[in-house]
This record gives sequence, C-alpha cells and structure tokens, in this order.
Amino acid sequence: MTRYDLFDKLEELCSLKETGEHVYNKMVQSGDLIETHWDYGRGYYDVCVYYFKDYKEKHQCRIWFGTIDDGDFGSWNECESKEKAIELVEKAANIIKDITVCPPFKELNELFRPIGIYLCNE
Repeated sequence: MTRYDLFDKLEELCSLKETGEHVYNKMVQSGDLIETHWDYGRGYYDVCVYYFKDYKEKHQCRIWFGTIDDGDFGSWNECESKEKAIELVEKAANIIKDITVCPPFKELNELFRPIGIYLCNE
C-alpha cells in the first residue's frame, strides 16, 4: 500500500520555502554531487540561502549546503547594501528553487555564475 502522506512530506521538504525574512530552505538530492561532496549516505543536502549583516556590518548573501554530519559547502557574498544583498538572495533562491537533484559541482557552479556566485568547500 502506498503511503501517500510520505510523498506529501517529501514534496514539502524538497520545495523552496521562505522560513524567515529573506531566508529560504529546502532539501535537495545529492545526485552527481556525491562524487565530490559526501552526503554521509543520506542522499540529501539541506540548502539555505539568506541575507544577514556580519560582525563588520557588511551585508551578505549566504548560500549553504549542509549534510547530516556537519559537512558543508557554499558561498559568502558581500554586497554594497542591504538592498543589493537581498536582491542577490532572491536571485540565488530562484536558482535553488529549480534544483531537485544536484548536478556535478562544476555544473552547479555554472548555474550560479550568471549572478556572480561561486560555491566552494568550507
């Protein structure tokens, strides 16, 4: 018997949700990214993109891909104003919205290149 409620939960977790003011989260399948970024056997990364002001009062767009075991990679993007950082967050969230299964790392970075973002190991 199919457990439809589990499919509904998976769909919800894998859909981009605004979980705070300029904070977006979703789960993505590790896919081909597993070749370079170990997922600890879970098959998913937790993805977050958000705006924040750092300790130097600089405006940042943060993208974070995390694993079950605190492994992570992503980007820190300093912007000249809060408005520019929020604009970058929205553009990045729009890209992440369409990712369900991660491509290889090089291809993932190619998705973000047009908006000036480069993901790297942390």
